[in-house]
Amino acid sequence: MNRKRRYLPTGARSWRKERGGILMRILSAGGRTVVSILRHGVLGVFEFAIWLLSRLPYFRKLRERGKRSRLYWANLAVSFCLFTMIATTLFVGGVFIVFSKDLPSPDRLIDREISLSTKIYDRRGELLYDIYGDVNRTLVTIDQVPEVVRQATIAIEDKSFYHHRGFDPRGIARAIYQIAVHHNLQGGSTITQQLVKNALLSKERTLPRKIKEFVLALQIEARYSKDEILQMYLNETPYGGQAIGIEAAARSYFGKSVSKLSLAEATMLAGLPAAPSHFSPRRDPELAKWRQAQVLRRMVEDGYITQEEADKAKEEELKYVSEGASIKAPHFVMYVRELLADRYGEAMVEHGGLQVTTTLDLKLHNKFQKIVTEEIKQDRIYQVTNGALVALNPKTGEILSMVGSIDYFNKKIKGQYNVVLAERQPGSAIKPITYVAAFKQGYSPATTLIDIPTTFDIGYGRTYRPADFANRYHGILPVRKALGSSKNVAAVKMLSLVGIENMIATAHEMGITTLNDPSRYGLSVTLGGGEVKLLDLMAAFTCFSTGGIRRDPVAILKVTDYRGNVLEEFKPGGGIRVLTEQQAYLINNILSDSNARTLTFGGGTQMGLNIPGHTVAVKTGTTHDNRDNWALGYTPAHENSPVAVAIGAWIGNNDNSPMNPNFFAGSARIWNKAMITFLGNKPDVKFVRPKGIVGGMVDGLSGKALGPFSTTRRSDIFIAGAVPTEPDDWHQELEICTPDGKLASDACRRVGKTVKKLYIKITAERPEWQDDVDAWVRKAYPKSKYPQYYPPTEISNLCFDSSGNKVGDLECKPIVDITEPAEGATIGQSFTVKATVTVAEDRDDYVEVKFYLDQTTLWHTTRNADPACGKRCYSFEFSDVDPGSHRIGVCAADAKGGTNEGPPGTCAGAEIGVTVSSP
Repeated sequence: MNRKRRYLPTGARSWRKERGGILMRILSAGGRTVVSILRHGVLGVFEFAIWLLSRLPYFRKLRERGKRSRLYWANLAVSFCLFTMIATTLFVGGVFIVFSKDLPSPDRLIDREISLSTKIYDRRGELLYDIYGDVNRTLVTIDQVPEVVRQATIAIEDKSFYHHRGFDPRGIARAIYQIAVHHNLQGGSTITQQLVKNALLSKERTLPRKIKEFVLALQIEARYSKDEILQMYLNETPYGGQAIGIEAAARSYFGKSVSKLSLAEATMLAGLPAAPSHFSPRRDPELAKWRQAQVLRRMVEDGYITQEEADKAKEEELKYVSEGASIKAPHFVMYVRELLADRYGEAMVEHGGLQVTTTLDLKLHNKFQKIVTEEIKQDRIYQVTNGALVALNPKTGEILSMVGSIDYFNKKIKGQYNVVLAERQPGSAIKPITYVAAFKQGYSPATTLIDIPTTFDIGYGRTYRPADFANRYHGILPVRKALGSSKNVAAVKMLSLVGIENMIATAHEMGITTLNDPSRYGLSVTLGGGEVKLLDLMAAFTCFSTGGIRRDPVAILKVTDYRGNVLEEFKPGGGIRVLTEQQAYLINNILSDSNARTLTFGGGTQMGLNIPGHTVAVKTGTTHDNRDNWALGYTPAHENSPVAVAIGAWIGNNDNSPMNPNFFAGSARIWNKAMITFLGNKPDVKFVRPKGIVGGMVDGLSGKALGPFSTTRRSDIFIAGAVPTEPDDWHQELEICTPDGKLASDACRRVGKTVKKLYIKITAERPEWQDDVDAWVRKAYPKSKYPQYYPPTEISNLCFDSSGNKVGDLECKPIVDITEPAEGATIGQSFTVKATVTVAEDRDDYVEVKFYLDQTTLWHTTRNADPACGKRCYSFEFSDVDPGSHRIGVCAADAKGGTNEGPPGTCAGAEIGVTVSSP
């Protein structure tokens, strides 16, 4: 959409030339009067002159003499010349009248619809790109154009520009000669006439258009000053391609503003308008140099420069920017263009003359682009063809760099495809979101996960069995090491515990714009099974850096229209809190802990993830079949941090073909070099530990609170209130029956055949994973070497005789103990006898007990007669027993027929003697 623009912002026009000025109104109103005088008055003057001459005596004699007089022919010649002059005047006047009625107003030069390019700048004012439709035009005022440019233009185009009134008689004479002799319509145009041709008329080469051009040139000269005309000319002249105007030309050919042109550059551009395509240095460099020499020669002839200056300019080697080089940071520029089109419409972007200041730091971006390009060049042997990088300021969300590929113009790799905005699988790089979702639910860095091959039931009869990198499993791990060393099975377990929907909800809260249908994703989403954008994931990571505040990516700082009116301006705000400071800090603490990474990355620099002298949090990710390789990291971004930055790098192939399966370090190297480049000599800044983070101690294996039998312990940090309180139950002290190593039975205890031992029972996070845990224990800790990992679960079935000797099944008999009354006691005629019976565990389902008085059976039972006694405690109440000495016996028989009953009527179980007294 075009916009009307006041074309002369300098204010150089005097009051007499303003639209609506007093003199202009007079001229406009009187124009028709002047034409009328030319049309009627001149003929009258001619008739009066003839009449007057015919009355003079001398001319009457000539008339009488006729052709015999020598002066007759002179009279005739003079009369013919006078008539020709008058006729020419009338003809010219008529032509003016005929062609003036359809001419556009000269005022259209300053008040008309023109197309202006939108300019996109980096944060420091460096031009990144001109966005334009059919033409690329940027208006400049005459005071912004160096004198050398004006002089070169005047010298080659119109040396008499400041002296004529719109047309050059000598130029017109040359044009008439060309028309009459060579039938070639050309030449003769002044700068004013060229302005008319470029701005007000079509470019057809016909006599009527030339006449219109002449008429309008006179009108323009009457309305505007010479500087104003030159300014409009320099803004309207084509310089080749889509470049209209001197500013667009300077940018297009030399990548700089017109104000910074040298003499050599100025003369090269000044020679183009005559035939932009013909003299283009991109088309024919030698011809362009010849044309430049012509301009320099004219400048010397007109006294603008010396011959020495001209020679120096001719020798100067001009450095042209390639046609593609006119755009800097192209992926970012195209991203900004899309944003502008969404907000203002495509027409405004192409023709509206917007001035757009972006967040990009071009100097930093160029360094990052170089790093990406050079690293990928080295990695081509690993079947890698492309790389990308994005850098953000976490404190504001501003995009500092966006490297969408190694080369925007490389068609072979589809370089224009912006991988920063592409949806790709992130691999393990998304795991921090899973773990922070877990921290929301009370888990901690000390929570134990068992990293072993595990089968997950995913419903509908299907199972899922993820694998760790290189099939290297590390068994019992705290979350700190599981995340730091990027263990896959542990991450899947944590996601299963947290819930897929909760994890995805957290991702969306942190700025992920994909993963919009949780029903489509399974447990593999925590390993990168869902596509995300590098820009989104990096923005999500900034939520950790800022202590839980989300600030969405920002690309535009300010937009103004061509008049300078501010259309939008970015003001950094407080952002949106999506995590607590404590939740974010736990992630920061883990991802910046180089010790947590050692299981996978070893020590030292850890593939570049460890940057000596700087605190940096970082996470990598690699997808299945090594199709995508990521590295994302950030520095502390609290309010006073001077080093706040978040950088994410990616390598892979745009066609999604896999890289070498043994190559994993590419993105980490890019990330490392980019981060070091940014940090430079900046100070080391630590992540600030917020209130509400406390230290604590847990059992070294289970991760639970220390129990009475804990043998190892480890410390970690926790969100206040989340320190484990459930005591450790993995370590167990068990009473063992020494003859068979099983859990002690009452029989074992009865004969003193028990011992207490410490065992470790590794318990799965969920019961359905216990079989996999037990299988791993058998492999990792063979029972022959590690019996402590195999606590007995069966109770001993051994039998013992009354002397404590183990006996076989046939000799296995119940053991009876009479607990009341005591041996030799004196009791009344009514009393209660209590006894306990001990049998082997496998015989415990049935016991028959008989009570005897002096070898006479008085009562028997198969039930527990006295629950208060405990298991297998029996009692019987005796009454009206005769006074005197008596023997009381108790016998028992078990389910397998074992009995301590003697011959019929006798008891060999337990027997005591008592004295019964009379009342």
